[in-house]
Amino acid sequence: MRPVRLLIMALAVLSITGEAVCAKAPEPEAFVTSLYQRFAFRDPTPNELTYWADRILQMTPEAAEKRLRNWFFVHAAYKTSLDRTVTMDQVAHVVDLLDRGELTYQAIQWSIFTSDEYKKAKAEGRAGKNFMKYVPNPL
Repeated sequence: MRPVRLLIMALAVLSITGEAVCAKAPEPEAFVTSLYQRFAFRDPTPNELTYWADRILQMTPEAAEKRLRNWFFVHAAYKTSLDRTVTMDQVAHVVDLLDRGELTYQAIQWSIFTSDEYKKAKAEGRAGKNFMKYVPNPL
């Protein structure tokens, strides 16, 4: 009974003020750019910007979140393990496999860690240099 009463009160307030409170979502291009800057540490390429801006408008929020999470995981795996970035075009198939549950994060990590490219990056001191160091927060 309480939720119904709360809803009635909210509708009454809205009818008195004549305005609905709403949040405005960012434009897709701005949203995609901000994600790349925060999680990929770079701006998206024009192809990536177009790809994601179109894609997130056509997908359900859950599917878009899953796709973005998988893409940024793959990107982070390359950046932290091999000290290089990748584009969506380069790893789209891997992300597709993650989306469908046909590949795991562990399989991607194993594949990178057993690659000749990783061995070379490790020998050159580039492997793992972008890992964040955990510093506990003293209470």
